[in-house]
Amino acid sequence: MAGTAVSRKNLVEPGADTVAGLLLNAVKADAARQRRVRLVLAAGQGPATVTAGVR
Repeated sequence: MAGTAVSRKNLVEPGADTVAGLLLNAVKADAARQRRVRLVLAAGQGPATVTAGVR
């Protein structure tokens, strides 16, 4: 697995649940990255939710 590149294609293969777990571990101790993830999730709920998240 040492030769496997981190790419969009390779991140799609293991499935959303596996990648979500990796993302949670990656942002666990980083408040700035947690905010970015929350804003991306809020974007799916509409501009009012994003605005509230920025404030």
